[in-house]
Amino acid sequence: LHRLEQLDDDERILGINIVGGDHRLKNYSSILTVHPEMIEGRAGTMVIESFVVDVPQGNTKDETCYFVEALIKCNLKSLACVSERLAAQDITNPIAATTF
Repeated sequence: LHRLEQLDDDERILGINIVGGDHRLKNYSSILTVHPEMIEGRAGTMVIESFVVDVPQGNTKDETCYFVEALIKCNLKSLACVSERLAAQDITNPIAATTF
């Protein structure tokens, strides 16, 4: 269960806490920031996520960081795939305006 702690569209900041569930991430808090970047001469985006989490009993700090960093990498890869797919769709096939 996640709780939104901070959302600033202008500054491109998202902050969350994980407040429940059956997992190893006790007292997990994360700040995600998005920064426009030039990558190989093309407009791109750099995403930075910083986190704080309690080290579970029976684990080391390094083990906990490795676990969280692997989870973050997986989430960022998914975000990149979705973003690239949407960018390609926007360039080659603009989405028609839809009225709801």
